[in-house]
Amino acid sequence: MDRPVLAPVGAGRGRDFRECPVDRWRWRDRQTWATGLALLGLVALALALRLPGIERRPMHNDEANQAYKAGLLMDTGRYRYDPFEHHGPTLYYLTLPEAWLQARGHFADTEILTYRIVPLIFGVLLIVLLVAVRDALGTVATVAAGVWIAVSPAMVYFSRFYIQEMLLVCFSFGLLAALWRYHRAPGYGWAVVAGLCAGLMHATKETCILAWGAMAVAAAVEGYRQRRRPERTAAPWERERLYHLGAAAAAAMIVSVTFFTSFFTHWRGPLDSVLTYTTYLNRGVAPDTTHNHPFWFYLRILTYAKPARGPAWGEDIILVLGAVGALAAWIRPRSLQGSPVALRCLSLYAVVLTLVYSAIPYKTPWCLLSFWHPWLILAGAGTQVVVLGSRRVWLRALLALLLAAGAANLARRALLASGRYAAN
Repeated sequence: MDRPVLAPVGAGRGRDFRECPVDRWRWRDRQTWATGLALLGLVALALALRLPGIERRPMHNDEANQAYKAGLLMDTGRYRYDPFEHHGPTLYYLTLPEAWLQARGHFADTEILTYRIVPLIFGVLLIVLLVAVRDALGTVATVAAGVWIAVSPAMVYFSRFYIQEMLLVCFSFGLLAALWRYHRAPGYGWAVVAGLCAGLMHATKETCILAWGAMAVAAAVEGYRQRRRPERTAAPWERERLYHLGAAAAAAMIVSVTFFTSFFTHWRGPLDSVLTYTTYLNRGVAPDTTHNHPFWFYLRILTYAKPARGPAWGEDIILVLGAVGALAAWIRPRSLQGSPVALRCLSLYAVVLTLVYSAIPYKTPWCLLSFWHPWLILAGAGTQVVVLGSRRVWLRALLALLLAAGAANLARRALLASGRYAAN
């Protein structure tokens, strides 16, 4: 058999070649490895921004409440879900391995590091999980998204905060990644992974339903858009897909029930995890609470916040790049390296979550992480559009340098927020 060679496509087209299947797959493998190595470097950067002085800041009262609940689990081996406070149990159970390593599971012997290392691990996992969606974003956008996640002051600060939010964001992204992989190759494997992530979301925090709702809206809008295209015909819903859905639902239920029953020792827990929504609904819309803030509260924090002492804070560059990535998915999909379908769904997910969280009167600063994370990924797509949108090499280099300077400025702010002004 003759050895396959690269065949040019037309004359005078420079590097435009059609590769044989073997060579093409080798190139994809090289891209995957290169992306993986770049993301590992970004994991190191994320740790360098998140680890130093992690024990220095005194615990916030909400952190201390969560640590106390974890301590009760350590000392008694028992956990009872409280439908009025404290949220789901995953944070406490996932703290146990670290507590056993550092203090042999005794609450009195634990340190601040015992607790804060848990959200830090999940904050860094957000960068690792980008590997699962590289084909949805494109190589440049994937690495750029990893940069923004690594240096975002909000992500850095709350990766050092012992609350459920970072776990919820990580499990939500895990669900999105599993759904994308299932979309690419339907099967029981990715359906079960999606179910496991959904179950972990539910066992982490009650606001998981907001993320599920935003995902459902994004899927419905994109599905309607696809059906409206004249060249597409609606594919029949296969019976096997129903089996996949059943497997996902079973996996989610098993995970949720396992945690809420305290590993099958407290069967009231799953019922309380449903009844709790009356409590949180009333709290979310209750007038005149100390946590009620106007609609623009989160966006003001993310764009410009100037306390009485200290520098001004803001992550405007991410909002701008995120908007560029979202608009490109709808208006100029050919400017993207990744999948316009995936990025359109992600943009809808980000917008819906932003609007919902902003509309709820009851607000705490860390809640913004749930909608801020998809904007960080969209900012990766926006970075790719901005840098590679010009045909002039010198302009690409200049834009890349300017964005690198912006990322460095965010990293500096992240260090200030976690260091000198950590208790501001």
